[in-house]
Amino acid sequence: MAQRLQIGDTVVVRSGNHRGLTGALVGFTATKERAFVEGAPTRRRHRKALPGEAQGTIVELPISVHVSNIAHVTSDGKPSRIRVVERNGERVRTLVKGGQDVLKRELANLASAKESGVAAAQDAAEAGAE
Repeated sequence: MAQRLQIGDTVVVRSGNHRGLTGALVGFTATKERAFVEGAPTRRRHRKALPGEAQGTIVELPISVHVSNIAHVTSDGKPSRIRVVERNGERVRTLVKGGQDVLKRELANLASAKESGVAAAQDAAEAGAE
């Protein structure tokens, strides 16, 4: 099945501890089951000192949200599902409410997203899965 949410989409968290949070979709975990939303709170991870370092560090990592708890936001601010429609040989993402086409957007500043710890969180999630 096609991935209906893409990086850069404006989404709202529909359920869970962060219900009502609206922001841009910054990234996914390696399995694409969890997503990182801009503006989500962070968690603190205490890391042990490596052999060459004197002290351990405290790293701030963004909290991920399961993709089933996220919905795309329409132009009037309401959540909507996304449907993939084929038009003229192209697959186009369309909102179920209103029928508007979802434009493919690139994340304006991908470097700042990686600095915010998304890459570190993805690495930590992969290390925990092993």
